[in-house]
Amino acid sequence: MQFRPAEVATGMTSQTPSIPRDLGIGFLVGIFSGLFGLGGGVILVPLLVLLFRVEQRRAQATSLVVVAIAAVSGAVSYSVGASVVWEAVPFLIGGGLVGVWIGSILVLKIAVRWLQIALAIVMVVAAVRLVFESLDESSSDVPDLGVWVALGYLTAGLVMGLFSSMLGVGGGVVVVPMLVTFFGFSQQLAQGTSLVVIVPLALLGAWRLTKSGFTQWGEGVRMGLAAAVGAVGGAAIALAIASQVLQVGFAAVLVFAAIQLVRKALR
Repeated sequence: MQFRPAEVATGMTSQTPSIPRDLGIGFLVGIFSGLFGLGGGVILVPLLVLLFRVEQRRAQATSLVVVAIAAVSGAVSYSVGASVVWEAVPFLIGGGLVGVWIGSILVLKIAVRWLQIALAIVMVVAAVRLVFESLDESSSDVPDLGVWVALGYLTAGLVMGLFSSMLGVGGGVVVVPMLVTFFGFSQQLAQGTSLVVIVPLALLGAWRLTKSGFTQWGEGVRMGLAAAVGAVGGAAIALAIASQVLQVGFAAVLVFAAIQLVRKALR
């Protein structure tokens, strides 16, 4: 399958090569991914659904391939910049893998519109919290790892995995605000840690949805390779600017994504 509006509207195969378009979209998604510590699905899925009229679940599944590839290069960049809390990673991944497994089952049984509305509400609340926290100039400290903190990471990973597989957004839009708000991470630390965790979760989600025929690996890999290049530049920008600026920018992204989700849900 190629993501061409003409094919959806007329059933005819366009002769226009899709490679330049896919590379361009992938590169822009990658910059966004590296800049805000997201997989990029929050931008890519609306593009595929609204602009190229790809079926929602197919767009979500294919987006996870792009998300995984882009997250690798972004995670490496944040790691080099010492902006990953590695002790949190195993717990976030552990909870996330369970969440992805459950979510990949639920996505076939739950009406997508209710998932979209639920995530939109979560994102708006998170955006408001981030804006208020950006006004607080006091320093944040990552908590020492203990039983309750580990359980908190597991829970955050579970929620991240559920939304990742059900909505194809990678999960960063959920876990980054959680890490900043509940665990005292700086914005850069939350974004870098999120990207590391996103990689295995997105790959598992894409693989699980392959069995249902939703994941289009060819298009996903093509866009993902371009996204990996863009993610390096986005991460470099993120590591060079103030955490408060990133928080406000991230909040704006959350509100934008929430509006898009509600629009699709009400169609």
